[in-house]
Amino acid sequence: MNVPAYVGSYGDYPGNYGTHCLCVEFGPVVLWYSYRTLVAFRVDGHKTVVHENQWGPTTGKHLRKIDDGDRKARVSATEFARLFEEQCGPLFRALDLVLNRPEVLRRVLTEHVGEVSSAS
Repeated sequence: MNVPAYVGSYGDYPGNYGTHCLCVEFGPVVLWYSYRTLVAFRVDGHKTVVHENQWGPTTGKHLRKIDDGDRKARVSATEFARLFEEQCGPLFRALDLVLNRPEVLRRVLTEHVGEVSSAS
């Protein structure tokens, strides 16, 4: 199973400024962070969801990089949380289930890789 993954800056910034705007792609999910705060996400088959700016001018610059300055499309904290749970919740719960329950992980690996021996 080949899961595409990417971690990097989404800004075109000089020096180390770009380390404050991180983009993480994992399979069907893309997450954008400003500093350590999740500010936007996209799941395959859905539109990008961008949080309205409640932080300050630097995060505002990061948001503009993500949505080309379309402030009207940004959503409130409540709507952001609801959409994140609706779109990402099932994916992350499934991932958590696979990673935190050895019998499920073994079954998934066996289905996709072949027989898996148990660890001693």
